[in-house]
Amino acid sequence: MDSDKRLSFKGIKTNSVYERTNLVTINNMARPDEEAAEELSSANAPEFMELVESILAARLEGKPVIWSMGAHVIKNGLSRYIIELVRNGFLTHVSGNGATSIHDFELAFLGETSEDVARSIEDGSFGMWEETGRYMNEAIQMGAEAGLGYGESLYRYLSANPEKFPHYKDCVFVQCQQYGIPYTCHISIGTDIIHQHPIVNFAALGKASGVDFHRMCQSIAGLKDGGVFLNFGSAISGPEIFLKGLSLARNHGLPMSGIIAANFDIVPVTAKERPEPSDPNYHYRPRRVFVDRLSEIDGKGYLFHGLHQQTIPVLFHSLMRRKKELGLEFPAHVEPVETSGASGNIGIGEISGSSRTNGGIGISEGAGNHENIGTSEVRETSRTNGMIETDDNFETNAIIKESNGIDENNSTRKTVLYPLHSRNSRLQVSQSEALLPPEGKLDLRATWEPPQLEEFIQRLLTAKEQGKRILVSIGGNMIGSGVNRYLIDLIKRGYISHLALNGAACFQDVELAVSGQAEELEDGYLREGKLGMWEEAAGIIHHALEAGRNESRGYGESLTDYTRKHPKQFPYLEESLLGACGRYGIPYTCHITVGTDDIQLHPKSDLALQAGASGYDFQAYCYTVAHLEGGVFMNFGSAVTGPEVFLKALSIARNLQYAVHHITTANFDIIRLGDYSQKIGYGDWEYYYRPRKNIVHRPTSLGGKGFHLEGLHQETIPAIWHALGVAEQAKGSE
Repeated sequence: MDSDKRLSFKGIKTNSVYERTNLVTINNMARPDEEAAEELSSANAPEFMELVESILAARLEGKPVIWSMGAHVIKNGLSRYIIELVRNGFLTHVSGNGATSIHDFELAFLGETSEDVARSIEDGSFGMWEETGRYMNEAIQMGAEAGLGYGESLYRYLSANPEKFPHYKDCVFVQCQQYGIPYTCHISIGTDIIHQHPIVNFAALGKASGVDFHRMCQSIAGLKDGGVFLNFGSAISGPEIFLKGLSLARNHGLPMSGIIAANFDIVPVTAKERPEPSDPNYHYRPRRVFVDRLSEIDGKGYLFHGLHQQTIPVLFHSLMRRKKELGLEFPAHVEPVETSGASGNIGIGEISGSSRTNGGIGISEGAGNHENIGTSEVRETSRTNGMIETDDNFETNAIIKESNGIDENNSTRKTVLYPLHSRNSRLQVSQSEALLPPEGKLDLRATWEPPQLEEFIQRLLTAKEQGKRILVSIGGNMIGSGVNRYLIDLIKRGYISHLALNGAACFQDVELAVSGQAEELEDGYLREGKLGMWEEAAGIIHHALEAGRNESRGYGESLTDYTRKHPKQFPYLEESLLGACGRYGIPYTCHITVGTDDIQLHPKSDLALQAGASGYDFQAYCYTVAHLEGGVFMNFGSAVTGPEVFLKALSIARNLQYAVHHITTANFDIIRLGDYSQKIGYGDWEYYYRPRKNIVHRPTSLGGKGFHLEGLHQETIPAIWHALGVAEQAKGSE
């Protein structure tokens, strides 16, 4: 893709955040020492008291208690509860996504946070805040150059500029690190407002967040003999990063037994029964990870239902009360010590981390070389007995041994990768005939006809006839559902002019092109240490991105170019969306989350390289959105990345004075929303469902129309293909 097909951010107009009206201020933040907890029915349940006792027992035994959260914990004014849990020794690691760090950072320097998105998205001012964007990008870029993680970079910046941050005492990332507790940030490229700032450097973002992913993997490895993982409102990145850390630890031979995980969310899903795949609750990631996957290794997961304003105070006061009743004192938390010069590459390639010694922070040897940001040494692999072992004795083994007690006999164990042909997969090309469109004729049997489908199809037909752009975004379950050939045919016929994939979908699509199969059947693989540990696709993606680096190619561009130069490595390319986009000349962009994708477990994985390439793709995506007037945006099963990247791109386009007002948007998902045109409040879980706000409502407030259409991918994609075919036939017979 030519660089002129990427939208430059140089002309973005930022505004002072001090002029912004905010919804959350220091003055209305909760005060744990003054406020009693609200009544919560689940707090009286035996499971809740079991969790409280498990946390106390873990800390008494010196085991980790890890806290993971989404941004609404901070937005709801609950920062001081987390800080008090840290101060009282309950937590050994705190993590959040990129938005969490932004709200925390703004509270530290501004004393306020949380803008009115619905109003600011219309004029292109959403997220365009000079101080937030500049300070945070400066902090991360300086930290990445020094080999620091994302959270530590923010802390270092604040420490060097204390006059800018009068409210640091209420800042979670500051207080965590002042008490010697790691605070890590796990970002998705293109989803945070600081990714809209003119000085953004996506490679630096990826490198710093990659160090934090490595640090989180260390903390998860510390759960080898038990401990607790708490997740508040992070529906995807929290559970997925936890799962990747578990898989890496199991691959390295750690037992990871006796772990307790608890999810706190407003989504009313229970852990009592395993739903069928046709049930929306089956696909709720916290349930799948904390209940289904954890049970494979003798762990236990809880799902608690309630608003954060209820659940966090109840948990805090329950813990404080029991600690006082029992007269407990916890042993001091000891930070893992990294060996000097350790690359910190626990599954994430050449990323230099920081080392902690005697409570201080020292930069590892070799860090600070700006020219090496994002570089990665390519290692050869050897195959033995159906397994693939990395030739290098990579230094993470020593880190795990020192910090988590892996015994001397296992201290040099290598990451073991397995060939794809040995895997059970959801999709096998040879077995997918029933899901393929018939050749040469139209199947007139429609099996899925929801209300408003006809209206949406007419809008889609009009956009195509008028030569407007049609942007399609897909999530991780799409490839394995076996509908690729329907999508390939739609690309061929001009009904898709840009295909955007999240990191999981892109990885599965490359797997399909390489091996004719996609999406592993997960049952049992975590216990065996195989989950996500597959060699071929990850290695090929790494080499493709390395080859594209010198020509500043994006993620999708690099893959497309690599398929042309190395066709023998892609025997099933015609079955993949990657192959179709390359064949018909439309953009194929990949939008990654750092720490959630299988490629990031590969020893060659370079997160600075991946993030930099994904950043180019984000700019290409923004170019398409800037020219989407009169066009269509469709999102299939991407609950966070798809809607967030779209909303940020729309704000950028409008800020740069592109008229993107009259568009048709449609979200296709198994989630049941009922009457999505009705207004709902903060107490309803649907309010927090991103596609509802960021696809159906906010983008169409100036014109156009938004749709939410419920169904499985195996229903929705064939039905769209069918309806378009019927319409074309009807028009041809006129």
